[in-house]
Amino acid sequence: SAETPSTAWVATGIKGYITPTRNDSKIFILATPNVMMYENNSNQSHGSIKVTRKIGSGSVQDTNVVSQVGNYDYGGNGMIMYGNYCLTGFDSPNTTEQIEYEFYVKRLSGEGIRLGYQLSADQGSNSYITMMEIAG
Repeated sequence: SAETPSTAWVATGIKGYITPTRNDSKIFILATPNVMMYENNSNQSHGSIKVTRKIGSGSVQDTNVVSQVGNYDYGGNGMIMYGNYCLTGFDSPNTTEQIEYEFYVKRLSGEGIRLGYQLSADQGSNSYITMMEIAG
């Protein structure tokens, strides 16, 4: 799992790789992060999740696969929110080099955000990034 109280984007280490066969291909990204948000003695907990790309040894770049998650507790006593989410989008990397896609997270409010949790021993906590090449 990857957890952060940071309000800046943090790499999670949860990655997927694909090597396109054509420069003009698009990559369909199906990202299913397993997320937990939490807050103690307050009423809201929000965070953001995004999928970035890195081509070869280049720099990390944003894709359009991004979402916010959160919860509000009218009682104001704190909360834990958890669940699986689905983010989708198309990327146009214009390359035939290997592409690394990775989850990044940041806290917007509350105490923290975590990818990967396990409520009981018989339930998993996996997050996935599935990629498919769509020929141009």
